[in-house]
Order: sequence, then structure tokens, then C-alpha cells
Amino acid sequence: MLLHDHPLNAAREAAGALPVNSFWLSGCGVAQPQRADEVHLDERLRGAALQGDWMAWRETWHALDAQALLPLLAAAARGEPAHLTLCGERSAVELAPRARPWWRRMIDSMWPARPGARTMLESL
Repeated sequence: MLLHDHPLNAAREAAGALPVNSFWLSGCGVAQPQRADEVHLDERLRGAALQGDWMAWRETWHALDAQALLPLLAAAARGEPAHLTLCGERSAVELAPRARPWWRRMIDSMWPARPGARTMLESL
């Protein structure tokens, strides 16, 4: 309601343009630090998913397993930094190893651990 009688809208309507009824602020706030690691974006699954070609989608997963996920799994097994973000249009999940405090390691040694990032990567 704040923009309906703004002089900008009067000028836009006089020029035959549509009035502005809202605007979106983006990029506000404190600048986030740049990530030091290399980011690789792989969009091979996207095309098959958008076309509904589930056989091609499955074959693409097999290719991703061999070409991208297997080296990432090997890096994680060597203790190197390994981060994987799986995302779609509405949500994302980031899989990364994290240090556990001593008390968590002690508890984990007494009870079976839930599947972690490595287990999830191996099951893909």
C-alpha cells in the first residue's frame, strides 16, 4: 500500500508502463566469507529429470558415481575435506565430515552409529 500513490507510479502509468507494487531486496546484510575450496556444479541430472526420462536419470547417476562421487568418497576416506551438496528447487542437503567432541566419540563407541555421509555416498 505504500507504493500505490508514489510519484514514481504516477510517472510510470503516464508513460504507459505498469505500476510498481513491490520490490525485492537481495544481497543485504554482512558479506559472507569466500569459500577457499573449489566448488564444482554438475547439472547432468537436471535435464533428464526435467524431461521425465528416468532411465537416462539412472544412467547419469551411475556416471556420477564413477566420475565424481567415487573420488570424493576416496578423499573422505583419506581424511581430506570432502563436501557434497545435493539440491533441488525446494531444498538441499549438505554432506560433510565434522569433528566430534570427546564425549560424542565415547557415546558413539557404546551404541551403533547412524549412517553418516560416507555410508550415504556409498549407497548412492
